[in-house]
Amino acid sequence: MIEGQLAGFGIGRDLYDAVVSSGETTWTLLRDRTHPFVRDLGPRAARIGPARDLLGLEELGFTADATPEKADWVLNIGPDPALGGEAVAPYEPLLERLLARDLPMVCVNPDRAVVAGGRRLICAGALSEWYAARGGRVLDVGKPLPLAYAPVLEALGLPLRDVVAIGDSPHTDLAGAQAAGLDAVWALGGLSAEEGLDRASPEALAARAEVEGVRPVAALRGLVW
Repeated sequence: MIEGQLAGFGIGRDLYDAVVSSGETTWTLLRDRTHPFVRDLGPRAARIGPARDLLGLEELGFTADATPEKADWVLNIGPDPALGGEAVAPYEPLLERLLARDLPMVCVNPDRAVVAGGRRLICAGALSEWYAARGGRVLDVGKPLPLAYAPVLEALGLPLRDVVAIGDSPHTDLAGAQAAGLDAVWALGGLSAEEGLDRASPEALAARAEVEGVRPVAALRGLVW
């Protein structure tokens, strides 16, 4: 799926070595059952998000079509086309039903928002943030969780000093790289550009990075390949 998206952007398969997604990392966690959060999850998940992104859970003995009242846990893939992708509010009745049963939530994408086609859309992380803020138990799989970087570094086969992470989100991209011991470059497109940071002075960017608790080694207004 991701390789197809990259091809659509004009990034050919000869330009990268491997693709590692948070969905793949989630699948591995559920398969291995070594992480304490997922070790005792039951077989029935209530799904938030489209069925096309089910990650092959049936191979692992899980189903993801349970109602909140019959589910053992929550699989948060992201916005559902039926409820829209611009706000959390349409999801709140469902989230409240899940929260009432104290169901643990596995969030496949910690990003809170993305800019696509000039529109700001919520991601799975916005839903898990709402859930956690009200006392729900959440495991966000992906950046900034350090474990998200292990398979990437393994695929690269390079020492940390030879790797730089690039991203537009201080909350996930920059914080995650820092937690993994990687240098990070702040790409001032996407969400950062939406906030006007692509026009900010170096001093303003440094101040914002300090507020976010991150230390990127550089900032770029764009990437060209």
